[in-house]
Amino acid sequence: MDTKTHRSRAGVPAFPRIHNDFTRRDFLTGAGSLLVLGAAGCGGSGSGEGGEETSASARTIEHKYGSTEIPESPERIVTVGLTEQDYLLALGVAPAGVREWFGE
Repeated sequence: MDTKTHRSRAGVPAFPRIHNDFTRRDFLTGAGSLLVLGAAGCGGSGSGEGGEETSASARTIEHKYGSTEIPESPERIVTVGLTEQDYLLALGVAPAGVREWFGE
């Protein structure tokens, strides 16, 4: 049997041997690059000088039926999915209404 490839019965190489030349240095370089890029992506605009207003009292969401204005801190929240209330409860918000779970 050849040490570089495994041969089938017909003498044709069945599959080549794979050499993993991925070193610890390669891994640490790649992980460090991802961390730097992630930190750069999470940063703010930096200067703080700009014509944009950063604190708005309401958000407007455009959709196919028109637009909806959501206040900065809504008083009541309703979930329409089967499990979306779990995320609200994890954030400390009690939903005002939820969807019925399979008729229970």
